Amino acid sequence: MTGQRTARECSVSIRLLWLYARVGSADPELLVTFASLGIGPREFTDPDTRIPHRAAMALLQAQVERTGDRSLGLRAGSSFEHGDFDVLESAARSCANLREAIRCISRYACLLNDACEITLSEEGDRSVWTFR
Repeated sequence: MTGQRTARECSVSIRLLWLYARVGSADPELLVTFASLGIGPREFTDPDTRIPHRAAMALLQAQVERTGDRSLGLRAGSSFEHGDFDVLESAARSCANLREAIRCISRYACLLNDACEITLSEEGDRSVWTFR
């Protein structure tokens, strides 16, 4: 290496894509798209599978454009099942209150998505939880 740092590509856990697969399970085109990224049944059943962040975002954007379903993310979120996020979910559920749960999630969300930045800003009686 010549002193230049190489950036490691960010990745997302397959656990995040489980939600999208649930809401798109009736869509054979989604399965074809997953397969084109090398994501098949084996990868979906291994919770340690990681997908390049750019590929996951491109897949989801293509799904929204193809279906016209701009609420895909909301529908995916509503398909969340207990245990989907494993240790992160367990840690957040064990917090004493919502503030501590949000802080916990903000601190450890990178376990599911290397690229995310989550902050909780509090000023007086106003709080803003930001996900980027």
